Amino acid sequence: MSRILVIEDQKLLSQLYRSALATANHTVVLAYTGEDGVAEALREKPDLVILDMNLPGIVGDETATALEKLGIIPQTPLIIASAQGEEARHVADRFRAVALLPKPFHLNTLLAEVEKALSLTAWKQSSLVDSALSAEISVDA
Repeated sequence: MSRILVIEDQKLLSQLYRSALATANHTVVLAYTGEDGVAEALREKPDLVILDMNLPGIVGDETATALEKLGIIPQTPLIIASAQGEEARHVADRFRAVALLPKPFHLNTLLAEVEKALSLTAWKQSSLVDSALSAEISVDA
């Protein structure tokens, strides 16, 4: 089970995301502002962050910058969910988001991108462990 942080100011959308992700056996933490999202990311140590761009207070790119300065991204995969088109694409590229979901999108698309991101993360972690073990074996040999 993965812990997913959703930073989305539209409460109805947040609840829909939570419901869909919980059905897929994920734990979901909701934040409705960028500031709350950064605080929750520090507290909860999520496995994945889903970030809206149009937030009250600090907006999406500022939230991503704060998460990056704290070392949360790019180590933690980021999915951008936004209706802001080119600006969202620029932010997704800048912060190496694993996916950009242009709103509106189907919840099945969200679930597929989440699973893909989490699978990729698990594969990367497995590869790092394998590399570390290989290096240890080479040094000991």
